[in-house]
Amino acid sequence: MKHDSKKYLENSSKDMDDALVKACLKGSPQALQLYYKVMGRLVEKTEITERRVITADEHFKMLAEAEQRIKGLEESEDRVTQVPKKIREDIEDVDWDKNEV
Repeated sequence: MKHDSKKYLENSSKDMDDALVKACLKGSPQALQLYYKVMGRLVEKTEITERRVITADEHFKMLAEAEQRIKGLEESEDRVTQVPKKIREDIEDVDWDKNEV
């Protein structure tokens, strides 16, 4: 008769489960790890770090874009401070006693 490894292992499954539980109860770290893996309660985490190397041309292009954005923000800030100044000037021109603008 031919030996059937799969059938033999399946028949030993209960014995292996019992041995695993006994090892866990004794405090074996490896057994506890295996138990939680088998039960699906152990998630192994991996960290992936991706490093992108840029060329000098890309670097200078990024710098130019950043400088344009900064310049645009500065111009926006100037316009924001100019609006209240204009409003103040308009308010000063109002004759409040006549209710005229």
